[in-house]
This record gives sequence, C-alpha cells and structure tokens, in this order.
Amino acid sequence: QQDQIIFPAFRCLQTAAPVKAFGDGVALVHQFQLHKAGQFFFIFDQKDPFGHRSSSPFYYSVFVVITSGGKLTPDVLRRVSHLVHHVIEVDEILNKANDDIPIELNRTVVNLCSVGRLNKQKGYDRLITALGRLNKQGYDGWHLYLLGKGEELEHLKQLAADGGLSDKVTFLGFIQKPYAYISKMDLFVCSSRFEGYSTAVTESVLLGVPVITTACSGMQEILGNDYPGIFSNDEQSIYDALLKVLSNTDFMTSLRSLCSKRASLFSTKKLVNEFESFIND
Repeated sequence: QQDQIIFPAFRCLQTAAPVKAFGDGVALVHQFQLHKAGQFFFIFDQKDPFGHRSSSPFYYSVFVVITSGGKLTPDVLRRVSHLVHHVIEVDEILNKANDDIPIELNRTVVNLCSVGRLNKQKGYDRLITALGRLNKQGYDGWHLYLLGKGEELEHLKQLAADGGLSDKVTFLGFIQKPYAYISKMDLFVCSSRFEGYSTAVTESVLLGVPVITTACSGMQEILGNDYPGIFSNDEQSIYDALLKVLSNTDFMTSLRSLCSKRASLFSTKKLVNEFESFIND
C-alpha cells in the first residue's frame, strides 16, 4: 500500500542533475529489493520551493532511483533522469466526463475552473485579484468555479467580495471526481505557486480542456516544452495570461487543439508499458 501512496509524481533518476537540484531535505522514505536490478529507492524532498519543511512524507516531488550496489550516493543523483508519468485511469475519467452536473453554466461567458485545496500553495488569491483587475477594465465576460476546500476559503470569499466578484466566483467545495465539471468548462487555470505533478492539469488535458498555468514543476512535462499557455509564476503574468484568453478567442482555440493532441501521451496502457519497460531493462 505504501508503494501505491508514493507513486504519484515520481521521477526515475538514472542520469545529470546535481544533488543541489533536490534541496538539502532529500531523504530516503522507502526501498525494496528489485531482483537483479539491485535496490529500488523512493526518495522525496521534504522542503517546498519556499524552504518550508513539510510534515508529510508525500508532500512535494517524489523520485525513484535504481542502484546496482544498493546504496544511495551523490554519484547516483548526478546521473541523468528518465521520466515515467504517473498512471491515471483514463477510461474512468472519460466515462464520468459525460455525467450531468447540478449547476447551469452561462454559455455566453468564458467558464473558468480550477481544482485543488484552497490554500496558499494554489495561488487562488492571485487568481481572484487578477480577475478583479480585468473585471474593472471591462473584461467581465467570465465566471470562475473553484472546486476544493481548505483553510483559505473564507479569505478567498472575502477577497472576491472586496473586488465586487461575489456573483462571478463560485466555490463548489470538494468533489471527489470532478471530471464532469472540468469537461464542461472552457478553460482550466492553474495559478499555483508550486506543484509536484499536477493530476488536475493532466485530467484537463485528457478531457480536451485548454489550460493556462504558472510555470511550476511538472507543467512542461504535461503540456510540452513549447506550450504557449505556460506563464511566469507571478500575479502579473496570471493577469496577462487571462487577458490574452479573454481578448483573443483564437488563442484559446489553439490551446484546446494542443491539449487534445497531447492527451494521447497519458493513456493508461502506454504509461503502464513505460514503467514495466523501465523495470525490465
């Protein structure tokens, strides 16, 4: 069971990243014997990019290292990495995407959504503030739906109210499998200050929903190195990205097309084959 818990957001390191790339909080959390390949190490960085140490062993990036001698050494971490994406249940996501949802969307505006815990990490304060600026400038043809719960809920509600956005930002609470909601949106927005590997963004790509996101960990892996919807990780860039979406319909159309093409990379069969091939090599 522990192996299953730690599986999301892993990287298989076999080749050139300096040890410092993983911070000074790198720690071994699990290992097991893997027949002829030696030891299989699951490690993680206990610190987020702001230097805060996490109380959870499954907080940020998770890595997998194979060593023939069974020892985790600096030389191992300096070797070049090989990425295997987290396996997700594609069929279930696509099937549930067609379910009805208990809200009626206004199809005359751009329906934005984001999924995640309502905390500082997700940057929803920046997102709401950026939308407030746009609204004051006349770019009011949008509605934001936030799916999640967390300690920032009341603060975010007050932020929306202060910006005159109470009727334009809807808090839907935690939804276990939000695929039906995401699939009916016009755009998925990730405003996170940092991420490990975003399952929600991956699900949006699978559903053919265009994404704009801050440049945090994992986004180029999910969306591609040249994806034009990845912006700098600050409030001004979130504003600029939203302005581009709301003022240029062709831009969102191009994002949708790119996400639809990218979806094939995340088929369950393909990802399982990748991991099995890695283990068997």
